[in-house]
Amino acid sequence: MTWPASRHWEDYLGPVRKDTATLAQAIAKYEPVVVLTRPTQVDSARKTLGCSSSIQIVPIPVNDLWTRDTTPVYIKGPQGVTGVDLNFNGWGKKQKNPNDYKLARALLKHSIVNDNRNPNKTRDQLEQELMTTLGVKKVIWFEGLRGKDITDSHVDCVARFLAPGVVVVSQPFRTQNGDDWTRQYDEAMKVLQIATDARGESLKIVQIPEPNPDTYNLGEGGCPSYVNFYIANGAVFVPRFGDEVADKKAQDVLAEHFPGRDIVALDISTIASGGGGIHCSTHDQPK
Repeated sequence: MTWPASRHWEDYLGPVRKDTATLAQAIAKYEPVVVLTRPTQVDSARKTLGCSSSIQIVPIPVNDLWTRDTTPVYIKGPQGVTGVDLNFNGWGKKQKNPNDYKLARALLKHSIVNDNRNPNKTRDQLEQELMTTLGVKKVIWFEGLRGKDITDSHVDCVARFLAPGVVVVSQPFRTQNGDDWTRQYDEAMKVLQIATDARGESLKIVQIPEPNPDTYNLGEGGCPSYVNFYIANGAVFVPRFGDEVADKKAQDVLAEHFPGRDIVALDISTIASGGGGIHCSTHDQPK
C-alpha cells in the first residue's frame, strides 16, 4: 500500500489517509502489510496506522495511494518471484505525480515495457508484449470510456476474475440506464458472453449490482463498485456503501465464491470518491 501525499486530494487528504489506515489495519489482521511512505511523513503515518507489528512502513518518495497502478506487477515462475515495471505515467500523463512515475522502477531497479501508454503499438503487439512479459496466455479487451475519468475507466471496477473461467461484473443501478457507465457495462457483457478463457472454454459470468446512488455521495468520477475487492490470505475485503441490500448481496456473492475466507466489508468512501477502491489501493506480493 501507499501512504497518500498527493496535493490532488486537497481538503480530503486527511480523510483519505484515515481510509488508508482503516484498510491497512484490517488487512494486517490476516497478512503482513507494507506501506510505502514519504520519508518526511513516516512518523505521522505511524501515528495514524498504529503500532501493529504486521504493518511495516518503508520510506520512499511517493505521491498518491493507487498502489495497483504504480508498483510492480509480480509474476511467479521457476526462478521465483519477479517484479515487472509497467512504466506508470499518470494514466497517459493526465496527472503529474513524478514520484509515482518512478516508484516501480525504484523498487525493482529496472524497466521492461515502454512508457507513454504504448503509443503506435497495435493491439496484437500489446498482446504479445503482455504474453512475453507477464506470461499470460489470453487477453480479453474492453473498449473503456476515453476521457470519462482519469484512467479512461478502471477495468477493476468493471470486471474481475473470481476463479479460472469465472468473471464477476459490476452491474449499474437500474435508474442509471442510458448513461456512459451503463453503455460500458452493456459492451463489456457483450464481449464476455462470446469470450473464452485460456483453455478455450466459455466464461461463467456472475453479476454484482451496484448500490443505490441515493445511499452514497462519491461525487463526479467516484467508484461505487463492489468488484474492486482485494483477496488476502484468509479474507476478502470489499467496499461498503450504505445500501444494506446491495452491500449484503455483494458480500453473499463473494462468500459463495471464496469459501473458507472471511468477507470483510469496509467503508472507504473517500478512497472511492477518488475513482478507485480497495483493489486499486493495494497490491499483493507473492512469496
